[in-house]
Amino acid sequence: SESQSKVDMGLGGLAAFCFLSAFACFFGPIAHFLHDKSKHKAEEHEEGEGEEVFTALLAQEQFAQPLGMIVEGFAPEAIFIAQVDEDDSTVVGRHNARAPARRRLRPGDYIISVSGERGPGAVDRLSSFARAELVVSRSRLRPVTVRKRGLPLGLILKYDTFGTSLYIKAVEESGAARACDADIELGDRIVCVNGRTGTPPTL
Repeated sequence: SESQSKVDMGLGGLAAFCFLSAFACFFGPIAHFLHDKSKHKAEEHEEGEGEEVFTALLAQEQFAQPLGMIVEGFAPEAIFIAQVDEDDSTVVGRHNARAPARRRLRPGDYIISVSGERGPGAVDRLSSFARAELVVSRSRLRPVTVRKRGLPLGLILKYDTFGTSLYIKAVEESGAARACDADIELGDRIVCVNGRTGTPPTL
């Protein structure tokens, strides 16, 4: 299930986040890491040496074979891979066992399309398939530190209760995140807070 909240984290004067992003920026000794999906669009990348965007072919080799990954599919831009099961009895585990390292599915990747479908259609297609072609985009972690200075954090977040990230739905103009000019945008994801990772209640 998914939830949305306006968050003012009680972290005193300093808040540190880990964001998934297309690049790394260092703001201080404490960091929150963000995943930034807004900077990963399939039409802006070509497959090459860096494999920032690549195709993964998945196939069920037996009836009701487990998929082997947990995803968060509520964001409009792409499906976020929260967890991957490397057991080769699963579809994804079998793919990863056979694929070169640069094309293995990893936690933090974004699935941009599934057999040509995007948005809700991609989520539906991923839940039931015999064969599927995934267009996948890598993300990168970047640390961001927000000094609150008495202000609310100013982030409106959306999340899946059993996911591993906090999706940034909006950045409020009156909050600390905007006031300190932190590099935080709509579509970024918080995946760790002051060194802690886990489900949204943990974050």
